[in-house]
Amino acid sequence: MTILPSQQAGAAKCETCNNLEIQDGLDYKDVSSVLIPGQGSYLRCPFCRFLCDAAIELGLAPATPAVTNASANGAANHDDDDDFDIDSWMGLHWNLDTGGLVLSVGLKPMEVFTLQGRELNPRLPRNLPDINLQPDSPSAIAFIQKRLEECERSHPNCKQQNISYCPTRLLYLGDKGGLVYLRERPRISDMATGYAALSYCWGGSGFLKTTRSNLETLKSGFEIAILPQTLRDAVAIARGLAVDYLWIDALCIIQDDPEDWQREAAMMAQVYSNAYITVTALSASSVQDGFLAPRKQLPRFTRAWFDEKSGTTITLTAQPTMNVGLHVLQRSSSAYYNFTLDPVQDRGWCFQEEALSRRISAFSTDEVQWLCRSGMACECRGVDTGPSTKDMVTVDDIRRNPWLFWHDRLLDYSYKQFTFTKDRLPAIAGLARLLQSCTGSDYVAGIWLKSLSRSLGWATYFKKTNPCPETYLAPSFSWASVASPLDTRVNRYLTVEGLKDRISLVDWTLKPKGLDPMGDMDHATLTVEGFLHEAVIFYDGAVGDDGETGILKITIAGQTTELWPDTYLKVSASSTGQASVYRTQEDTFYNIDQWQKAVPALALCLYAHSEWEFQFLVLGPASDDHAGNYERVGMAVYPRANSPGFESDMNARKGWEEVITDPLKRRTITLQ
Repeated sequence: MTILPSQQAGAAKCETCNNLEIQDGLDYKDVSSVLIPGQGSYLRCPFCRFLCDAAIELGLAPATPAVTNASANGAANHDDDDDFDIDSWMGLHWNLDTGGLVLSVGLKPMEVFTLQGRELNPRLPRNLPDINLQPDSPSAIAFIQKRLEECERSHPNCKQQNISYCPTRLLYLGDKGGLVYLRERPRISDMATGYAALSYCWGGSGFLKTTRSNLETLKSGFEIAILPQTLRDAVAIARGLAVDYLWIDALCIIQDDPEDWQREAAMMAQVYSNAYITVTALSASSVQDGFLAPRKQLPRFTRAWFDEKSGTTITLTAQPTMNVGLHVLQRSSSAYYNFTLDPVQDRGWCFQEEALSRRISAFSTDEVQWLCRSGMACECRGVDTGPSTKDMVTVDDIRRNPWLFWHDRLLDYSYKQFTFTKDRLPAIAGLARLLQSCTGSDYVAGIWLKSLSRSLGWATYFKKTNPCPETYLAPSFSWASVASPLDTRVNRYLTVEGLKDRISLVDWTLKPKGLDPMGDMDHATLTVEGFLHEAVIFYDGAVGDDGETGILKITIAGQTTELWPDTYLKVSASSTGQASVYRTQEDTFYNIDQWQKAVPALALCLYAHSEWEFQFLVLGPASDDHAGNYERVGMAVYPRANSPGFESDMNARKGWEEVITDPLKRRTITLQ
């Protein structure tokens, strides 16, 4: 067994790894820059040798030279070198708050911890608990109960605001092993601890749900065995936490009653925000999978040293860092980590369920995790118990800057997946209703009328242009009209003071398909007044922002920029016989012939600011030839003065701003 290097004060430390000791003030300047397996500090330092051998053994690194850097609190550093190879980069990250130590090999992090040893030297990496591989083990339930008790006792932000609220229906779980009953209009006063709510993936429809035909049967009681596995597991966890009532959408909403579904779906904000706890089946991709099956043990690499002074063996262990569930929420940049989303984290309906909940017990692939409005924690202790992430919502969060709040969450939401694309508006209606209660703004198919220009200024992610949806989802001016992720390039100036809206609202109409005006749309229109310019769209064989050869460009008032299309576009004759541009389901972009002649369009100015940007909605005639109405087909953005490809002279930019905002160009137009 290797003899441990001296840990006495003043003893020499390895310049590369600092003997893995946590130390205030440690940063990348304190370490050497090269760690090569088989050479240098690998030969001199047993800790460096341990790190390299562990990374190779766990399959995170090849047995080849690798650059290394060390940092405190994750502030990695490396030279900006054209030859830098992220796959062979190795960086040490000390977390001074938790005593954690992570070795990143390229984009793959590995955690280092002690099984014993901090009693001898508290600066060594922290002890890490062995996690029970059974998700519903007594230790896992105790972990949740401890967090619940602490949250109830110490977190005012997590306190229930409306203790009188109760959902229309709840499952009464009764005694462990007994029947489950569907209760209508239960009383909150009958509940010792309120109710739990379940967030999960359906992943199909072939399972027991409440319908008009079986409603009375379910009210009279049923065996848990007839439920699919995920729902059975949720009942088991609620019973383990001594929570007698449980809300599950499939059973607490009458699924074949459209009016009941619309009415109950509109109450999602109240259901989740008033639940005592939300149980989230992160790891289950369908209702049949369950989330309490035994987990697989992560691979580990272990090495022991003998400490002569104490006569004790010190063991260091390395394993791939848990990188699912809440661990993903903590990563500030995808540049340094591989993200692995659990199934629920990718689903659109589950997005607002997490955002609206007061506290969540999440069952990820690797462990049980905790999230509330005041903090996060996990069984592995790899997530800090400090302030929570932006993913959970409080009224104070909204009031600080409601439009920036909405914008940030809408960007995240746009990447979520749906079984039915038509659910994009209903699945965020609960969050919208909460924001409306704080702002008093009217809301038209995803657009906030008190923040009209900013709400209209969305753009699709430039690498993810998709076909126009086959069926009507929302009016073309709404982000919900497309099935694409949204882009951060637009709307980045939500907090810029003095940025004037260039459009004003004249009128609006809205006809929902059901009872909820924030849900599924039949149709909607916006009539606005603004600076309207004729424009032409044409094909350019140059390389675009996405690296593809061949892009669409647009010229407005003598200035040209790239067109950001909302969907695939086509050119065809309008009712007047003039060539016009429309959204389409067909990928006709590379039908170059249709773009050989410049195609007319209209450009409605959202912003015109010579020191910032110029933004326009690009419009074509309504596809249903509704007289005088227009539909959005894309965005045009003229960048800031220091950006290439547009006039940089401020006098010229100010002159163009005057052209764009010429009062004679002020028009009234209806968008649909």
